[in-house]
Amino acid sequence: MNLVFDPEKHIYTLDGRRVPSVTQCIGGVLGKGWEADEWYLDRGTQIHAAAALIARGKLDWEKWETQLREAFAEAEATSIIGRAKAVERFLKEWRLHPEECECQMGSATIQIAGTADLIAYNDNRKWVLVDYKGSLDPRVEVQLGMYSLLSESQHKYPRVISQAIAVKLNDNGTYKLWIGTRKPVKCYSDFDLNVAENTAKHVRSVYAWMQSKKLIKEE
Repeated sequence: MNLVFDPEKHIYTLDGRRVPSVTQCIGGVLGKGWEADEWYLDRGTQIHAAAALIARGKLDWEKWETQLREAFAEAEATSIIGRAKAVERFLKEWRLHPEECECQMGSATIQIAGTADLIAYNDNRKWVLVDYKGSLDPRVEVQLGMYSLLSESQHKYPRVISQAIAVKLNDNGTYKLWIGTRKPVKCYSDFDLNVAENTAKHVRSVYAWMQSKKLIKEE
């Protein structure tokens, strides 16, 4: 399987054929408005880049903060730094061991592709999927469900996700979680990951039907 991603056009090509992204699929079926606007995307790029370096233990905080304060207004730089601190705090408190950052995945079976922020394993050697957010929306369950399906379908290195976590990063260095597990436990899980995966399959099917009826406009 050959997956190619064009970051400028945000287009995935799988074995020479264009496939929809997870974000496009969810937006096409469940509605748009949950994605970040351009201002947040610009700030989010900085946060995600820092998050990958933090996960690898390679972020030079002093140098990075200096560069941010030169490129952004003070309030914006402080916000970005605070959210990066939230990433560091989350990984430490949840004792996660990063395996792959900015993990690009595609599935020939369901014809979809996407990029998860992080796949890690916990102290019990169980796979955990992490996606960083600026806000939380119920549709994130479908997104995590799709990423989980993609992780399981990687033919070279399939990984069955035991937990899928959306991490809302706050400017003050704190975070809020939306957690999906295989066996939901009250006060511990927010949703059933198995249900999220099944919902994701249905959403993908509806998107395919909408494409066949030309109800989806290719971006």
